[in-house]
Amino acid sequence: MVVFAAHQIYMKKDGLFHYQMFGNRNFAICLFALFVEGIVYFVFNNFFATEAAVLFDARPVQFALRYNAFIAGQLTGYAIFAFIAYKWRSVIPSLVVGYVMFLGAVIGLALIGTKGSDASIALVIVAGIGFAAPIALTIAIVQLSVPVLSSGLLGVATAFTTTFRSLGGAFGTAVAQAIFNSKISALLPSYIAAAAVKAGLPQSSLPIFVGGIATGNATLAATAPGVSTTILEAGGAAALEAYAESFHYIWYFMIPFIVVAMIVVSMLKSVKGEMTDHIDRPLDAKYTDEKSCNPNTLSIRAIPISSSSLRIENVNLKNPFVFTPYEKPVSINISVRNMKRSERDNKERTRSEVHAFGDELGKEGQLAFKIGFGGATAFTTTFRSLGGAFGTAVAQAIFNSKISALLPSYIAAAAVKAGLPQSSLPIFVGGIATGNATLAATAPGVSTTILEAGGAAALEAYAESFHYIWYFMIPFIVVAMIVVSMLKSVKGEMTDHIDRPLDAKYTDEKYEPTHA
Repeated sequence: MVVFAAHQIYMKKDGLFHYQMFGNRNFAICLFALFVEGIVYFVFNNFFATEAAVLFDARPVQFALRYNAFIAGQLTGYAIFAFIAYKWRSVIPSLVVGYVMFLGAVIGLALIGTKGSDASIALVIVAGIGFAAPIALTIAIVQLSVPVLSSGLLGVATAFTTTFRSLGGAFGTAVAQAIFNSKISALLPSYIAAAAVKAGLPQSSLPIFVGGIATGNATLAATAPGVSTTILEAGGAAALEAYAESFHYIWYFMIPFIVVAMIVVSMLKSVKGEMTDHIDRPLDAKYTDEKSCNPNTLSIRAIPISSSSLRIENVNLKNPFVFTPYEKPVSINISVRNMKRSERDNKERTRSEVHAFGDELGKEGQLAFKIGFGGATAFTTTFRSLGGAFGTAVAQAIFNSKISALLPSYIAAAAVKAGLPQSSLPIFVGGIATGNATLAATAPGVSTTILEAGGAAALEAYAESFHYIWYFMIPFIVVAMIVVSMLKSVKGEMTDHIDRPLDAKYTDEKYEPTHA
């Protein structure tokens, strides 16, 4: 933080957020919308998998079914919203609909209980479709809302979309985890105890029974005096109800953020006028004529020489010419192959002539890069999110598997080594594993030394389980390291020259067009 503060004070004079990015309210609105989307998306990915495994079915095939339903919904949403944006040049209604859809999905998840397995699949499909809208559309709106002629703002603005989305994810995940931990620690023992007493379990048997059910240790729970199969089933059902209720509070937490975001995105300015079939072409770009191939590969550069003129240079032209903008910016597309030599020698081109040449190049020319900048950026966010969802799900499964195996064995080994009788292990292990020192202390033969040994062993078990999460990531990082070393060099593209779209609104005062 000290280094960052020094950088902002002494090195970067225009601040973290350049003021020009806020000239259009769409930029700030989209950042807030992506912050909220980050909250909902990352919380959804981090907690729905656990909820589905605990409440419905922990089998890998069933988990894959639910997650693939979510991915299918996203892919469907991308296609639907992209078609609407292309066909009707409309993005704001699609954004509102997207937020409404995952608001509906979150409300549905907050209402379903332990019997909502089929409903959960339908809800994740709806959520997937809804998530597609902000991911695909807000980045495009951001790129249309910043001044393209200002140095570096387009790239900075696009980077901020990922930054705010990640901030939302970090904030949402931390708060949701705190909410869940608080609720489950309060509800789980009380729900199990109430159900067990109602089913006929004596009050004196509650510590052992609750400790066993809470840790998923049916063997420990069965050792409690007075336990029957009916009581065990009642305790297990109560534990599921406690988990369901705790998960509900996570979804409740997200609802107000979604509602506010839904209202805010409805206040976006329309970008319909910017959404045309014309592809913005950088002035410093290479055009290849497919029909003639050789030698008609042209390198075109346009250099501002005054507030109202551009100098057009081309490797095939001995003499550059000057173009004077009019009230509305025009597309400057120049096809040298279709110019007469007398025209090439002229230094002045009128607006109509430039359009005529542009029509020819529009039919016969091929831009060196076909994929739009916004589309490519959206893909980076999508694949990053897919990687995060996959990694989170697998890491959670690894951790659950390891901690369930290591925790009781580590605690039992440490307790026996410290002098605890074997007969006292079920109660002691159940208490330490659930963090219930009172229960552990009721085990016959327990001393302070044994309690400390059990606590230390539990920490070791957690540490070892976390290690396997890091082991899981190592091969992926190694492969990525090898793959990125195979990237083609972009040294030739990394210049001080700023690519400026030919078909753009000039918002930088330095290049403000004037009447000829």
